[in-house]
Amino acid sequence: MKVKVRKDTGKPMSMEYEPMLNDIIIPVMGPSGVGKSTFINYLAGENVVRVGHDMQSCTTQPQPIVVSPPPSILFRDRRLVLVDTPGFDDTFAAESEILDRIASWLAHVYSADTKLGGLIYLHDISLPRMKGTSLRNLEVFKKLCGDRALRSVVLGTTKWTELESHSVGEQRLTELRDKYWLEMIERGSIVHNFDNTQQSAWDMVDSVLAYDVIIPVIGVTGVGKSQHEVVVGDDLQSCTDKVQPVIINPILVNSRKASYHGRRLIVVDTPGFDSTFGDDSTTLKEIVENLAAKYGPDIKIGGIIHLHDVNLRPHHDFHKYLDKICELFIEPRMLILGTTKWGGDGTRRAERERKLDSLTNHYWSKLIKDGAKICRFTGSQDSAWMMVEAILDDKNNLHRTEVLQIQEELVRAKKLVPDTEAGQHLRYSLDQLLKTLKSKEHSTDSPSIETLNPAQIAGIRAQIKALHIPFSQRVLRFFGVPAPKNK
Repeated sequence: MKVKVRKDTGKPMSMEYEPMLNDIIIPVMGPSGVGKSTFINYLAGENVVRVGHDMQSCTTQPQPIVVSPPPSILFRDRRLVLVDTPGFDDTFAAESEILDRIASWLAHVYSADTKLGGLIYLHDISLPRMKGTSLRNLEVFKKLCGDRALRSVVLGTTKWTELESHSVGEQRLTELRDKYWLEMIERGSIVHNFDNTQQSAWDMVDSVLAYDVIIPVIGVTGVGKSQHEVVVGDDLQSCTDKVQPVIINPILVNSRKASYHGRRLIVVDTPGFDSTFGDDSTTLKEIVENLAAKYGPDIKIGGIIHLHDVNLRPHHDFHKYLDKICELFIEPRMLILGTTKWGGDGTRRAERERKLDSLTNHYWSKLIKDGAKICRFTGSQDSAWMMVEAILDDKNNLHRTEVLQIQEELVRAKKLVPDTEAGQHLRYSLDQLLKTLKSKEHSTDSPSIETLNPAQIAGIRAQIKALHIPFSQRVLRFFGVPAPKNK
């Protein structure tokens, strides 16, 4: 199979990749022969990586491939980079060496301040059961990610055409969901079937990048927050005394040409400050706790819409509570300062314009300088959507980024690969395999003693040794001396 190369250098395009700050990077991982390279080729619409047609791996190093995405607001001004990775059961390299290669590459992109968009983990559905190497592959992958990043993982099944019947695949998929993948699914991972089409490949990428766009609407009591949600596209009762998330109808979203690839748009009506139902500190605490309970403690707010009656001066603690709510969430990218109660009385129009100038030049000047936008809510659907679209159009708000546990361990904690969670787990798994072989107490998930010759057993012992941190390096770490960088 011919691989796409640059005409000027003759080198594969993946070899010339240098991470850029706005790259959307998605590693594609899984055992050797599962179809990682095939998946990337379908996604790209052409042969950009070599594909093996047997169980031998064609990928020995992480290979980043820059893929041209379809026109979309999601990818505006960004490159999509799929990373073909070797499996831990690679034909030509030990599992410890593969872990070191993948970990080093991930540390490199993290050091370049480039974060991942998510991960895709592929599994061959034609395999009748999960073998020992497949289980180790999966468990090391989980440790490499860490619990938090599992929310951005798509678990993909491949090779459905090699099954005797579709029902057999469904039974195996049920076992994967209920047993091997259960913990990952509970932490937010999504399951997809890859059917060897470009559309199914893109559906999986869309699922990796998909997350809820949550937009709280805050302000004093009676400013018109509930009316804003009604006009955007849903019915709410007024006099809100609790946090009310409203999932906007996808048909309305698409009609506004605000496509964001499967992400839900959730506009959150909140109790008003100066509320008759409680003091401001209680109101703020309730907003934060309710959103964290519904969407997780590391919730990402797409933006905040603050509504203000143009006829009134700002709330006396305006900066205090607005700064506080911004601090409590992960980097709200956009703040919309919306004015309400413009009315239809033309005689007071000039007076309201003067008050808006006062808000803009005095009370809100610092916020505007920091990037906040001014919008008017006039009671129309167009004016309500103008605020929402200003948040959706923010290119910094289009996708969630992830930092893997192993990246933090290697770069921030300065650990060596053997001392990471993934390294420790791989060492433990290999050690248990040796003990099983020695005792000849073989489980159904472990290779029998006849399948491993003395050279292979010696190789496992060598891997276990390689995954132990030398005493000299432990001493250096004890005295706070940074460990040598991975080669």
